[in-house]
Amino acid sequence: MLVLTGAPGNVTELAFSSDGKLLAVGGGQRGLEMWEVHTGRKWGRYTGQIHFLDAPTAFHPTEPLCFACANNALAVIDTRSETVQLFPAPTYHEWLELLAMTPDCGSCIGHARTGRGYEMRRYRWRTKKPLDPMWGAPLEQLSSRSRESLDTAAIRTSPDGKTFATLTGVRDRRTWTIQPLRVSLRSVKTGEVLRLAKLQAGTIPVLAFAPDARTFVTCRSHIINIWSTETLSTPREVRSDTRRHFTGAAFHPSGKYLAATSNDTTVKLYDTTAWKVAHAFTWDIGRVRSVTFSPDGTLAAAGSDTGKVVVWDVDI
Repeated sequence: MLVLTGAPGNVTELAFSSDGKLLAVGGGQRGLEMWEVHTGRKWGRYTGQIHFLDAPTAFHPTEPLCFACANNALAVIDTRSETVQLFPAPTYHEWLELLAMTPDCGSCIGHARTGRGYEMRRYRWRTKKPLDPMWGAPLEQLSSRSRESLDTAAIRTSPDGKTFATLTGVRDRRTWTIQPLRVSLRSVKTGEVLRLAKLQAGTIPVLAFAPDARTFVTCRSHIINIWSTETLSTPREVRSDTRRHFTGAAFHPSGKYLAATSNDTTVKLYDTTAWKVAHAFTWDIGRVRSVTFSPDGTLAAAGSDTGKVVVWDVDI
């Protein structure tokens, strides 16, 4: 077990590199920190002129590259040279506010502001070339009678690369946070909305796909909602054994377990067959906000509201 002490604040984004040797840590407007897992060395904290958004981070499956959203552009970190390069949208009036990479990291899907307003866009990414738009698709509307588009609170691409899910809602102009109201499943190939459902009050910007891409989960208060990608019909509910609200979730690569964090010091692993707690871990790092697994499933990491991250060996 290793505790990494980063900058103070909420850790809401975690990602392991494909070999499990690096861990990207973000969220809470803390910038982006890069840690060597086995040595505890932090060789990068990107702040200042490069402002990283609280958005998903992804590592390339075969190359030493890490992708994130910064300065309203796609940020690509070369983990070998420890340098970062920004890839903005191709036109001056176009910028990214939230994005997620496809599994092969050959393209990204983002909530983009364009000359026509806000829309969902997919861009092809290639080394040393500008982002290349592949399609643009309108955002969901608040209602059939309203022209107001919903803001995007979360984007996640499915592990098979065929679809992506979004949580969209209305932004609070005072706190600048988004309360998710809709969940949609879209085609990665075209951006078309395949299925759409309403969310219940209290849903937070947490999305996690199962490895087989047949289900994904969202969280609201002390309930995990399990959605079928085939229908997006009424989701199955898994309730916490306490009244603590869920704050994060991630599937183990085997698909046999879902790790969930609550507004306390625990990480609980739910058996995805019976949906009962199979294992529980307690870490003295603060209230846990996020969790993730390494691609081979041998390591797990959890981030807290203090900026601390715990990394441990998974033996299940």
